[in-house]
Amino acid sequence: MQVELQQAPVSIRDMTDDFDRKRNNVDGLPNTDKVAAKTIVCTDLYGKVEHWTIESFRQEGQDWVFVVCADGEKHFRKVLPPSVMSLILRQHESVLKKGASRRGREAASQRDDNPFANLTAAQRKAMTKKAVATRKAKAEKRRLRKSRKS
Repeated sequence: MQVELQQAPVSIRDMTDDFDRKRNNVDGLPNTDKVAAKTIVCTDLYGKVEHWTIESFRQEGQDWVFVVCADGEKHFRKVLPPSVMSLILRQHESVLKKGASRRGREAASQRDDNPFANLTAAQRKAMTKKAVATRKAKAEKRRLRKSRKS
């Protein structure tokens, strides 16, 4: 007796992964802006070469980034959703601000006419604490003056 096996029909949805589905949902829509895919080649100290392809889309104010990384042995594809992209951008801006602040402090400390040039971190902290206390005291005096006028 011979039994015939029947295969379930295979849909297009089964043949594509999450990366393909999300990219196809974003690409080509009228309200979507796209930047051409760019590929960079990175080589580490041991000579291992990786090819990174980055493709970015903006849909209704949200950024989608599609990343493909391939080397000689393996490759991966990843979708960076809008929530991840906004976090990356916020962290990038924060790092830039901290670097600018640090460079400003270093430049100020190198000036000869700066009276605060050679302060230690503890001295700077003590001055900040005193300044905060002074501002609070002055604010309290202003409140008292205003309450007396009314």
